[in-house]
Amino acid sequence: MKKVEQIPLSEFFRLIKKPHYVLGTTYTLSLAFFESVVYPEIDRSNLKSCLILCDRLGYNSALTEGAALQSAGQDYMVVPAPVSGCFHPKVWIVIGDGEAVLLAGSGNLTQAGFMTNAEFFDALHFNSKTPLSRELLDTVRTFINGLASMWSPEDSHHLLCVETLSQIEAALAGLPVAAITDEISPRFLHSFSGPLIEQMPADPDARELYIAAPFFGNSLEGLHLFARRYPMAKLNVFPAVHDAKATDIPLKKVKEFYKGADISRLSVPLKKGAFAHLKLYGVARDKETAWICCTSANCTEAADQRTFSSQGVS
Repeated sequence: MKKVEQIPLSEFFRLIKKPHYVLGTTYTLSLAFFESVVYPEIDRSNLKSCLILCDRLGYNSALTEGAALQSAGQDYMVVPAPVSGCFHPKVWIVIGDGEAVLLAGSGNLTQAGFMTNAEFFDALHFNSKTPLSRELLDTVRTFINGLASMWSPEDSHHLLCVETLSQIEAALAGLPVAAITDEISPRFLHSFSGPLIEQMPADPDARELYIAAPFFGNSLEGLHLFARRYPMAKLNVFPAVHDAKATDIPLKKVKEFYKGADISRLSVPLKKGAFAHLKLYGVARDKETAWICCTSANCTEAADQRTFSSQGVS
């Protein structure tokens, strides 16, 4: 089994020594936290633009920190996504000379999301020695174009955030691409391309289905989406416990509806006591064939159908 390299989240922003562009997407955010903890990790000597896109609810909450901010609107941009639904992706892209790093996961741009919660991110570093696949490049560029398309054509031509997204997309287009695509290369999925569940690998012969999430909408609808996608798979559910006393899923109904399902508390031994906010979905056909998905999407029908989300599959 290949060992997965682990690095502190803070080191992600130092992987590109002199970045030209930094793009972050988040649901909630603390700009005071960003300016005091994250932004100092970024070498800004060659930085052309830093753009943060967030949910409108998170943006309005962040405005309460206005008096404590020094760089917002000057050294970096913060823009609420103009969507009627929830804007929920947690993606970071940092681009330098001929290289880039991509981070996708569960944590918001807050102290909880980056430090105190138990979160899970997947990071990929691309350069001339480890070029990205054409498929992955195309899906990341589609994600950037999807972000830009949130604004109407009559507004987008004079908005700096849309111009910045265009520049980021052009910079991505210049990255080195692998001549041959590996069938087991990581994938990047996003809801601009349709419901996330429909983009997950189809495997009617899957024998095990693993779902770990903090939020289920107190419903079985999210489980039903996966069960229909993988009808032969045994269900293994790992819900987070909120305030050490309750889950956001009706456990009795799960046991009644999915006979033989295994249910265990979602916890992270390395961060005992931390709220488990991570979202992981995995499918196994046998001991040799499996995949796991790290995502921002909760196990709810709304997260798959009506929320702008993102995820990586490896």
